[in-house]
Amino acid sequence: MLLRGIQQSATSRPPPKLPITKEVLQSLVKIICGGYFTPYKDAFLKAMFISAYCRFLRCGEITSRTQAFVPSSDLQVIRSSEGTAVSRIWFCENLRTALQHAGFPPDNYSGHSFRIGAATSSASRNISPHLITSLG
Repeated sequence: MLLRGIQQSATSRPPPKLPITKEVLQSLVKIICGGYFTPYKDAFLKAMFISAYCRFLRCGEITSRTQAFVPSSDLQVIRSSEGTAVSRIWFCENLRTALQHAGFPPDNYSGHSFRIGAATSSASRNISPHLITSLG
């Protein structure tokens, strides 16, 4: 019985998501700057993607679960030109579209991939684990 539970828990984990590295980020920005979306949406996504990577952010730290902006809980959430909070769904859907257009399999990435990529890139540059932890 215990062995079956261990086997099920080991097989039920989804595969880990890949990091959005500096190179992947550059590819995404290149696609976006090429006019893939509207000019406003291009600039907006470019700012969000670069911010997420450079600030070691989780998707939930720059998006909201809904489009309602709640100042007390959404202090870092980016808002659209209409003043609505950017939803996690909107962000992830546009990330998937940009990844696919750039030639990356979108199922291998998530909104958390920016944070993973920033931490991975920092570690590869011999930044101390303590500093990486404090950054994100």
